[in-house]
Amino acid sequence: MDMGDYRKYLDKQMEDEEFRKEWQESEAEYRLMRLFAASGKEPLYDLVRTLESKGDK
Repeated sequence: MDMGDYRKYLDKQMEDEEFRKEWQESEAEYRLMRLFAASGKEPLYDLVRTLESKGDK
């Protein structure tokens, strides 16, 4: 599958609302992980765990 075929496939999948929602959520998570990696900060899951534990106090 070349990039043109993949783009057509993805465009067709984006018509499905559930697929589009999952795609957007995973894209947002990916961008956050890249942001943390680029900044040298702890990974997102460690940050979430830290925030959750602070909320328990």
